[in-house]
Amino acid sequence: MTPERWKRIDELAQGALERGDQRAAFLDEACAGDDSLRSEVESQIAFQQQASKFLEEPAFKHAAQLIANAQTETESMEGRIISHYSILRKLGEGGMGEVYLAQDTTLSRKVAIKFLSQNSVAGEQARKRLVREARAAAALDHPHICAVHEVGEESGYSFIVMQYVEGETLASRIQRQPIELREALDIAVQIADALAEAHSHRIIHRDVKPQNVMLTASGQVKVLDFGLARVVREGSLIDSIGETENLVSMPGAVIGTVPYMSPEQVRGEALDGRSDIFSFGAVLYEMLSGRNPFEAESMGATMSSILTKEPLPLARYASEMPDELQRIVRKALSKDKEERYQGIKDLLIDLRELKQELEFEAKLERSTEPDVRDRSTTPERAESGGRKEAETAPQQTVSHRRIIHHAHDLQQ
Repeated sequence: MTPERWKRIDELAQGALERGDQRAAFLDEACAGDDSLRSEVESQIAFQQQASKFLEEPAFKHAAQLIANAQTETESMEGRIISHYSILRKLGEGGMGEVYLAQDTTLSRKVAIKFLSQNSVAGEQARKRLVREARAAAALDHPHICAVHEVGEESGYSFIVMQYVEGETLASRIQRQPIELREALDIAVQIADALAEAHSHRIIHRDVKPQNVMLTASGQVKVLDFGLARVVREGSLIDSIGETENLVSMPGAVIGTVPYMSPEQVRGEALDGRSDIFSFGAVLYEMLSGRNPFEAESMGATMSSILTKEPLPLARYASEMPDELQRIVRKALSKDKEERYQGIKDLLIDLRELKQELEFEAKLERSTEPDVRDRSTTPERAESGGRKEAETAPQQTVSHRRIIHHAHDLQQ
């Protein structure tokens, strides 16, 4: 479906919802015998009525208020003992619950514990499904994934115990100062590597964003919140609209962060690994430009931007942005998932090759600098020697270019 058609369907659905008893007459006139269009509009209307779908602004506000109420009602866990964990202090919070720093009294180590809000999921079945998927995520063992140590329930609390990572979030790093190209590529490669590992275990993250990426003092990346990921079944993340409603649209259970959602996530469609690829593309764009590619003045406007608008070219923010990197980002952010990278490993290969190429060229430039300095600081050299050096210099330049082209051929 093209962005233009989706926009048309959404506009007609909103118009029909506003007309109440006159809805049928409105659709008869607006669709003008286009049965396919009418069917899609009616499906969108039914979906919005049943699931309080995102594109309706009041529904957004209602969901946000419920999340805020859930957070307000959650009592502080500081100073309490849950299982063999001594809760030390609060680290942060979100719609799914609160995260605390705790001491593992059995293994004498610090951990991060996320306590799930009792209002963050709808009903016992959804809560059990979330815990079951978190247990699956606990099987991931990768240097760039924040490990899930345990999933448990005690005293009426459901919680996920994770590795405690000291450092700053990528979101904080982006706000603090611009990220240089080579550093951005290094971070991007590590994030993509983590997602590739998860996808190889059929686990989709669903909430890839700068706030879920930690950077340690040594420059190592840790992707967080895999404990709230979802396991793919037979190629798709969500099997039915019913599950989509529970996982995406239910008040207080919004999975994902709007500015980083994929178009299919916004529409509540079935998800697979390509949804993570789109979210990753938005993160990469933000690292390189300093701003989110789709964020607008409201949630509704942001989601409309995700569905219908193309981001500004990265070259607008950095004139020396490599063409290949711009191509990679554009492909990752394709609104049609069939035109996106079909697997995160393909994206990772392209990033690694570009990173290696830039590192090679930088090394080559550094290796030629001493020769340039030597020639500029030795005017007293013999005239014959100077002529000989001048004659060979162009040959050296050609040789360097051949090396670069040869490297490109090998990479291809």
